[in-house]
Amino acid sequence: MKTGNIDVTNIKPTAQLGAGGSTLAKAMSGDILLGCVPATAGTSAAALNAAAAGTFTKNIVINLKDAAGALHKWASLAVAAAASEVVVDADVAAPGVSDATPDLVSGTVTVTLTYDTDANVTKTYAIGDTVTLTVSQPTGGILGYPIADATFVDTIIA
Repeated sequence: MKTGNIDVTNIKPTAQLGAGGSTLAKAMSGDILLGCVPATAGTSAAALNAAAAGTFTKNIVINLKDAAGALHKWASLAVAAAASEVVVDADVAAPGVSDATPDLVSGTVTVTLTYDTDANVTKTYAIGDTVTLTVSQPTGGILGYPIADATFVDTIIA
C-alpha cells in the first residue's frame, strides 16, 4: 500500500522500529521539514570571477527532519532540486545541479552546485548577486502532508 510516495506495506509498529520509530510517528502526524545544510553562504565575488569554467562548486546536504531536528532515517524518497540566480551580468547563468531529482536515503542526500564561471572572460559576479537552490517535496507531499520548500541562498560578497 502506498501513502503519498511512501510504500507503507512493511512499516512495523513503532516499538519495533527502534530509534527511527519516534520520527516516523512524528512524520505520520505531519512533523516533517525539508532542509538544506548549509542554508546560507557568502561566497567571494573575487573567487567566483577567478574560477575557471566548471571549477567552482558547493556541496549542499538536503535532509528531512522533524521540528526537534531529528533526522527521518526511515525516509527514502525523491525530491526536486532546482538552481537559480539573480546576477547583474546577463552572461552568468544559473548553476548546474548534480541531480535535479535526488533520492533521499535514510533521510539525507548531497547535491553539488556548479557555478557558471569562466575565469572572468565574459562572466562577472558582483556584490549582492545571489545563487539559490530550492528543494521541493515530491508530488502529493510526504505521507500526504504538504511540505514547505527548503532553500540554500548564497549571497555574493566582496
